[in-house]
Amino acid sequence: LSDPEYLAALGYIGKKTPASAYKVWDILPRQEAVALAMKLSNAYIPESYICRGIFWDVSARRPNSWACRTIENALERGIITQEGGNYFKPEESIPLVEAVSMLLRASNIRIQQYSGGEFEPWQTNVIGTAFSLWLVDAKFDFPTSKIASKRDVFAIARRIIEMKQ
Repeated sequence: LSDPEYLAALGYIGKKTPASAYKVWDILPRQEAVALAMKLSNAYIPESYICRGIFWDVSARRPNSWACRTIENALERGIITQEGGNYFKPEESIPLVEAVSMLLRASNIRIQQYSGGEFEPWQTNVIGTAFSLWLVDAKFDFPTSKIASKRDVFAIARRIIEMKQ
């Protein structure tokens, strides 16, 4: 199975037919990265959860009411942070290193401390952890500015699931 088919078979993402409908070369919006991370964490979000409006750009109204519940719960669980202030930018692209950080935290994988490197310390730690766990390899293009594609995030999510089995 391809990575998206594998994730869909396990219920982490919606099932699509044909496989090309997953559009793996498209960017992954921030809200979808959080949704996948929450699925990896096996977190239950009650239908009765009412959004508190923590982020000013995340609406509790349709069409993104699911995103508000998911994003606020991810914040409560420490999967995401509020370093961006009161804005989350749910429909914008997400840097791959940030998406990987979410997946690691959601999966309760401790992010190791690494020194040196040309990046921000948290980025160095996430990248070092991903390499040390073979979630990515030397062939994997991982500059900190790289925007996350569905293909990259799905592949890493699958490796995390398989590693934890």
